[in-house]
Amino acid sequence: MKRRLLMGFCALAMVLSGCASGLSGQTEAEPERVLSVYRLAEDRTAAALTGQELFLYPAGAASPVKAAAELFASPSETEGLVRALPAGVRVEDCTLKNGLATLTLSESFLDAAPMDRTAAALCAAMTLCGLDGVRAVDIAAGGETVFQGLTPADALLAEDTPQWDE
Repeated sequence: MKRRLLMGFCALAMVLSGCASGLSGQTEAEPERVLSVYRLAEDRTAAALTGQELFLYPAGAASPVKAAAELFASPSETEGLVRALPAGVRVEDCTLKNGLATLTLSESFLDAAPMDRTAAALCAAMTLCGLDGVRAVDIAAGGETVFQGLTPADALLAEDTPQWDE
């Protein structure tokens, strides 16, 4: 039976957190797009659990979805923020079809702690749903869909996600 971990307050906190930002990849010669990548706070006891980094990339670069996935997997460039993916997890692919982005991660994602997977999934949804044309995100690893149809405002579902007592 799937258990529900309501992360709506966390998503709201992320959106309203003020979000630290850094700009990278800027060039003066080419038109650019801005891409927001959500990261975890290095200090998990901080008031804001996440922040965002803003990246500029040339219009002729990889598709926005693939560029976002590559940046999501990269180390943070902003002090106080860390990459949302658990250590050792790689992005293998990211596709977009009919408004659904599918982020395929390495099988090691399945070995991460449930809360780490949930936090990474929420950051991925916030990052990818910020792109034009992306309505929801599926996250796959090891040949299975781990999270399905995520949006930043949704409660996240996972088989082994702990529930908080009321």
